[in-house]
Amino acid sequence: MDERDVNDFCPFCKTDVYFLQNAEMLVTPCGHKLQHFTQLTMPCLVCKRLVKRTELARQTFQDLGVDREVKIRRNVMKVFTKSESAFASLDEYNNYLEEIEDIVFNLASNDDNDVREATERLNKYKQAHTAEIEAAANAAASAQAQRYRQARFVYQAPPRNNNGPRIPTLSEVTSLQYTQLVQEKDVSKAAGFSTAYPARRALCEAFSSLYDA
Repeated sequence: MDERDVNDFCPFCKTDVYFLQNAEMLVTPCGHKLQHFTQLTMPCLVCKRLVKRTELARQTFQDLGVDREVKIRRNVMKVFTKSESAFASLDEYNNYLEEIEDIVFNLASNDDNDVREATERLNKYKQAHTAEIEAAANAAASAQAQRYRQARFVYQAPPRNNNGPRIPTLSEVTSLQYTQLVQEKDVSKAAGFSTAYPARRALCEAFSSLYDA
């Protein structure tokens, strides 16, 4: 089976996503594609690793190896949250970065022993720095909320320069008897709208040509 077969065929039903536009192939933590997942937990049909339904993710990158490594690195960086300013020397910071790369590399490998060893190192670090990790997560969430508030769209009506008389309000349409120019219908048959609404709409459309572009 060639590279395209591995990437584009579901190992469960042999479905080729090239012919099914609505087919969605999910990626397992072990880096294999899967379309059908019939249980909450089941072994990967390629490598037999036990996979949970919540661990499946949509593919972001075309290369499954890159896609898997990016997801692993994202999870690892949620635990290793220190910056260079937290270290007394550059050598200490480089050792910290080297430890991150070792864990990411081992978690992305296909060796069960490397994955187990890296998982233990990650969990050990997580337990020893729980308060620090939670503080970093809260700071990141607060910064994201602040960016959302700053970027929130607030509608502002565009300025309009009317080069003619003012358009009458809804009450003025009735008092000035513009409603006589509209065919009167039963309000119950017009979804509750009186003749003042179509009359004012006609006035707005007539006056719209007087606005500056």
